[in-house]
Amino acid sequence: MKIAVVSDGIWPEKIGGIQKYSYEFVLSLAKIGVEVGVFYKSNNQEFLNLVIQKKLSNVYLFPTPIS
Repeated sequence: MKIAVVSDGIWPEKIGGIQKYSYEFVLSLAKIGVEVGVFYKSNNQEFLNLVIQKKLSNVYLFPTPIS
């Protein structure tokens, strides 16, 4: 199964309820083997580093620049 998650930001880069929920949702899906594409606004690599650290090879990140 493949799922796309679209958010205005991902925790810990952006603090807020939906950002934290998006982070937990992506991790939960990845742990059960779902391929997850994450589209989010970002201008740094903090979330990418967490994904690499947790060795989640089925999470694909698509950060968009903040204008």
